[in-house]
Amino acid sequence: MKQLYTKDGVLIVGTLEKIPARATVNGWVQGSDGKLEPVYAGETEPYWDDQKTVTNDVGIMIVVDEEGIEYLASECELKDDGEPDEA
Repeated sequence: MKQLYTKDGVLIVGTLEKIPARATVNGWVQGSDGKLEPVYAGETEPYWDDQKTVTNDVGIMIVVDEEGIEYLASECELKDDGEPDEA
């Protein structure tokens, strides 16, 4: 198996994902400007089946390192990780 690294040798640990979700609310308040504001309950239910990997406008996958810094996958390098390939 291989691992993906930035040009500076930083390990890529994942992909940037877009996950729709429903934030639970306890109620609503209306500001003096008439704008509705939710009062969040502190709970969110992700819709995992609708999860999508984020790409740029030409379809190149966006990947992230341990610090959450984003890179284009096309700007990274595949390298052997020293482990045998899985069969």
